[in-house]
Amino acid sequence: MQESVAVVVFPPIGTEKWVPPDEGWVKINVDGAVSRYESRAGCGGVIRDRSGEWVAGFTHFLGSCSVFQAEEWAILKGLSLAWDLGLRRIILESDAKEVLDMLDDDRMGSRGDLLYWSIKDLMSRGWELKFQFAPRDRNVVADTLAKQGLSSSAFLDTCPDYLRTLVSNEMMGLIPLL
Repeated sequence: MQESVAVVVFPPIGTEKWVPPDEGWVKINVDGAVSRYESRAGCGGVIRDRSGEWVAGFTHFLGSCSVFQAEEWAILKGLSLAWDLGLRRIILESDAKEVLDMLDDDRMGSRGDLLYWSIKDLMSRGWELKFQFAPRDRNVVADTLAKQGLSSSAFLDTCPDYLRTLVSNEMMGLIPLL
């Protein structure tokens, strides 16, 4: 039974810091990455609670694919992880506006690829989902995890040491030069 699914693409709201979800919700930030120099792609993401505490994260090596597909994979992996963890009130943020727009377009019909249909299948499950656009400077942790995915796959049940400062800085709006 489907409770509520909404794909909402918001423009930047004038803040560059990570914005926590409402009480009872978690936020997933995802990103895809493709190496300019090698035919490798990866994706990554992080799930955080209202206080910004790390719930889980992932990196995933994809092999060779397009940037668009890497972004689709990131959304699929992020939603799958949330579902597997029993999380049912999700805000998913991505800097891939084209992918978010595609997911909001019910006219895709047979034009959607396998990843599109896999994401749509997950969206139809019994949970509350909101999709939001997050500019790249509010998605730095996910971007870093996606770049890790260029060479490895991992489930991260705790925040890795190399990300602790970045997670804190992103929450405070202290964004590194990208």
